[in-house]
Amino acid sequence: MDEGAETESDLTAALRRKKRNALLALLAVSAVAGALDSICANSGTDPIVATIATTVPALLLILHWCMLDSQELRVRISTALAVVILLLALVGVPVYLLKSRGAGGLVAIVAALAVGIVLTLIYNGAATLTWRLIANE
Repeated sequence: MDEGAETESDLTAALRRKKRNALLALLAVSAVAGALDSICANSGTDPIVATIATTVPALLLILHWCMLDSQELRVRISTALAVVILLLALVGVPVYLLKSRGAGGLVAIVAALAVGIVLTLIYNGAATLTWRLIANE
């Protein structure tokens, strides 16, 4: 095997690890968001600060994942698409997935929806657990 191919393989593996880590960080942000929302609701505090404090990192992680994915697939994300991904992820991510994968983007969109469902379940689980812990104090 030539050295260039090995380097390419190493680069791909590194990008995939970074993509996985971005998704794991997104799961953690989702759990923190759920917990913070329960804490705010229980204390009567306006949840806007907690919402902003968790939404901004979540959107940045989504954009980061897309950027890493684009490096792996060797497709360019325009500045306009990056802004759409950041500000309107529900529109920008499917557009990116279709652009980067063609018809295969439909499968990737279904996978992204599945990730969204998991994030929602983690958020709700963390919110419920936090609420129960607070209620038992």
